[in-house]
This record gives sequence, structure tokens and C-alpha cells, in this order.
Amino acid sequence: MSAEREILELQSGDRIPYSVQQRNVKNPKLTLNPDGSLSVTVSSDASGREIVAKNTSWISEKFDEQKESVKCVTEQYGDVTSGFVFWGKKYDLERRTGSYEIHIEGSTVRVQTPQSGDHLRFLLNQAREAVREAVTTIADSICATHNLIVEQITIRNQQTKWASCSSGHTLNFNLRSAFLPFDHLRYLVAHEVVHTRHPEHSEAFWDLVESMVPEYDRYRSELQMFWYALHRNEDWQKLLEKA
Repeated sequence: MSAEREILELQSGDRIPYSVQQRNVKNPKLTLNPDGSLSVTVSSDASGREIVAKNTSWISEKFDEQKESVKCVTEQYGDVTSGFVFWGKKYDLERRTGSYEIHIEGSTVRVQTPQSGDHLRFLLNQAREAVREAVTTIADSICATHNLIVEQITIRNQQTKWASCSSGHTLNFNLRSAFLPFDHLRYLVAHEVVHTRHPEHSEAFWDLVESMVPEYDRYRSELQMFWYALHRNEDWQKLLEKA
């Protein structure tokens, strides 16, 4: 198995970094990652560069779709691709030395740790707990109103989805959910809580979701846009390296 790193330059002038993995596979696989990079898997006797060249039109189309999604979400919610974004709002990060504390003042998040402390790890842990508290509060309210039961809530470092519902009425939420505006989080929680009654995305499922979040369709469509924005946000990517 070998790995190569290349750059694909599109007609638009956009440059897409891509990596090639040679493995024991029959058919090549191309994946445009949420950060706009490309992953290519080919057989040991195939050329990743040639596969990319043959599929440039498809790659360009998918890349443009991602760019348009990021453009839409930034036009609606501001430049969430930079700065520390918390509940959909952009903040500047400021590190201070002292006992462990976090303060939000205006547009600044001040993270205070001892000199030897890891301020990013501390911030990540606090963001995780903020998600846990917010999700629990929303879920408890929904359950009380609609006579639903949630057995357990977990906050995980999920790589491909915002949230999921496991057997036994356990709800799993991505710690990245702290990136989302609160209204989107409420939809996300409602979606997963409703799965405890309706496992499939049936008409009854969506009717119940709509009764909880009338604008659910808008929030649902914007979640993918926020996913792309999150993966282009350097502050969050540095933070997630501590997960």
C-alpha cells in the first residue's frame, strides 16, 4: 500500500488537494471530503492521477456544490468558516493564564488555564458539556410534552453525522453540535427524540417532528451547509485535534 499527495487545479482556479491510497480493490473510489479535499482509492496497479483526470468533471461539480452551500450559510449566518463559532455565533479566542475558567464577553471567548494547562482541550471539554446540558434540557422538555422516553444521552466525537438514535432509546450527539445555532440544535434533538417512537422516516415521523419544530425543513436542509462550514473552520479543526 502506498500513498501519494497531489493537487488538482480546476478550470475555476480552485485547487483541490487529494491523497491516493493503493489497496486491494477492484474499482476505484473517489470521495470529496467535507473540507473540500479529495480521497482516492485505487488498486495497486492503477494510477490515481489518471483516475482523477478522468473524473475531473464530477469532482468539479461536487466541489461547486460544497462551495455554494458554504456561500449560502455564510450569507445567512455570517462568516462561520473562521473564528471560534459557538451556537452559530462567531467569537475571537483569547487565552489567559490562571485558574480554569471560561468567560464570554461581547465577541470574545476568554479561555483561562494554568500555565501548563492545555487551553484547547479545556475549551473542547467545556463545549462537550455545553452540548450535553443543552441537549438534555431540550430532550427533557420534548419528552414531557409528547410523552416520550429517552434512556440515555451521549456526546461523542462522531466523524460523519450530527446525531443518531441507538436501540434502547439512547441518543448520541456529536460534540460538534456546539457549532450549530440553537434553533438547529433544537431540530436535531427533536429529530432524534422522535426516533424513539418512530424508528423510520415515515409520514408519522415527520408529522410529529413538524409539530415540535414547524420550520424543521429549513433547519434540516441547512445542517449539511453547516457541516461543510465546520470542516473549513480552522479554529474548530484545531480544537477537534484534542478530541
